[in-house]
Amino acid sequence: MGHHWIDLARGFQLHGDRARSLQALQLARQVSPQQTRYHPHIRETVITLAEQDRRRSETLAGFARWANIKI
Repeated sequence: MGHHWIDLARGFQLHGDRARSLQALQLARQVSPQQTRYHPHIRETVITLAEQDRRRSETLAGFARWANIKI
């Protein structure tokens, strides 16, 4: 089930819906924390969201810290 939310997060990010992408990332984390933390698509999605986010919202920064992703 975690993979479903990971795919949705990536799809939302690719379509420019950053809020729904981050929401899907959080749901993936709730459903399958270990898979979410280490999945390569998560890293790509979070890094891309961070690059697009000039202000770097604390919510995204917190998720990146949790996933051990440097942004």
